[in-house]
Amino acid sequence: MNFEAIFVVDWSKVKDEVIAGLASGDISIRRGLAYWSSASGKNGIVQHLPFLEQKIDASQNMEHILKGLAGVKSAVAVSAMVSTGVIVAAIVVQTIYLGRKLDRLQDTMDIVSKDVHSQNVLIFMDKLSDYMGTVESARELLINSSVIDQTKDIAHIHLAELARQRNALMSLLDNLIRYIPNATDRHQNLILDFTNSVIELLPSTIRLEAELYDQLGKFDMANHVVKTAGKKYWKLVDFYRSWCNQQAQGVITGESNVAGLLEENSDKLKRLFKLDFNQALLAEMPIPQIASVQRDLLKV
Repeated sequence: MNFEAIFVVDWSKVKDEVIAGLASGDISIRRGLAYWSSASGKNGIVQHLPFLEQKIDASQNMEHILKGLAGVKSAVAVSAMVSTGVIVAAIVVQTIYLGRKLDRLQDTMDIVSKDVHSQNVLIFMDKLSDYMGTVESARELLINSSVIDQTKDIAHIHLAELARQRNALMSLLDNLIRYIPNATDRHQNLILDFTNSVIELLPSTIRLEAELYDQLGKFDMANHVVKTAGKKYWKLVDFYRSWCNQQAQGVITGESNVAGLLEENSDKLKRLFKLDFNQALLAEMPIPQIASVQRDLLKV
């Protein structure tokens, strides 16, 4: 186990007004602060949220981490927790999990790039390496929000690169999916697992991109990224789901050589296609209405 210290909202000390506002959409949470949303007709900060320190096992996936923090077992409850700010503390849980996931992806990437001699795969690896490098750089900026005034110029460069590289990567993913039947039996499972990992990871990287806009105070742009990138992401997921179904049906006609592989990984695929946590990550947040107040970012 790899335990890390994080901070989560102490809901027992959150004002009733804030809890009611979250339910109605009149209040939004951005980076440790509860704001009146633009639709509420009010301005400013309602409350600096109280936090508790807790330990998490960063080697687990995000669903298990959030369920453990809240003591609930329902995936629906996990989705609600994300949208109401359990990971609002500079997205600490998300960035820790993302860091671990990046390490594991790199290990798989090294194996695939060495063993699979396909131009499509090598191009994909190159694009993914560039994107993940930029994601990691952006993640480093988010870990300590106190340095944002010193890194605004760097943050804007990262944001431009994140958008460009994300779009290039998502355009290439369907080529990698289509390539799986052409890989050797030895590597089909490896590439399928790799593809699943990247697709599962993308909502976290998209949300990280939006959180960096949040840290710069560009809330409209943060929601724009979540909305536009989210639409492309779900289109990719729909394509992947349709491809899997088509390949599974191909076993009847003998036109698919990966049907058995998909059956072996059916539980993982079903989980990926129904991941409530990713749906919550790609949900828009209300735009805060800010008067002439100082935005005190939570230091973790």
